[in-house]
Amino acid sequence: MEAIPPSNLDILATANRLGRPTPGPPQRLLVVMPTWVGDCVMATPTLRVIRSLIPAAKISVLVKQSVRPMIDGVPWVDHIITTGSKYSGKSDARRKGSFRLVRRLAAGQFDTAVILPNSFRSALIVAMAGVPRRIGYDRDGRGFLLTDRLLPRRNASGYVPVPTRDYYLGMA
Repeated sequence: MEAIPPSNLDILATANRLGRPTPGPPQRLLVVMPTWVGDCVMATPTLRVIRSLIPAAKISVLVKQSVRPMIDGVPWVDHIITTGSKYSGKSDARRKGSFRLVRRLAAGQFDTAVILPNSFRSALIVAMAGVPRRIGYDRDGRGFLLTDRLLPRRNASGYVPVPTRDYYLGMA
C-alpha cells in the first residue's frame, strides 16, 4: 500500500496522530532552504504558501551564501540567515562552522522549523539549536530528529519520483 504524504493543511493533524497536543500556529518560523540553486528556486512557491497560511508569523530562511541572490527579492520572508561555504572540504573548520550556526539559530528562538532538504545534517543542526517543532520528510535516517515526520510517497519498489516543487509544497 502506498503511503500518501500529508497535504498542506495536514501538519497539525499529524501532530495529533503522534499523541502530542496540537500546537498553535508558529510565531517564529525557520525554513531551511535547499543548497542548490535550482532546488532553491523550486522551493520559493513553498515560502509563498507558508506566508499565506500563517501571515502573522515571522518567517526566517536559512540559505547558503551562494544561493542568497535567489531569495533576496522574495516578499514572503522577513529575515534571511546565511551560511557560508568557506568551510567546505575542511572537516575541522566545517565542524566549528556547524557549531557556530547552531548558536546563531538558537539565538533566533524559533518555535518551528520546516526543513526542506532531506539531509541528516540539516535536521541535526536544527535539533541541536533547540527548535521545539521540526517538520520534514522522514528520510535518510533522520526521522528521530523530527517532531513532525512526513512520509514521502512510496510503492513496492521504493520512493515514487515527485516533481521537486510539489515535494516541497507537501511540507507547507
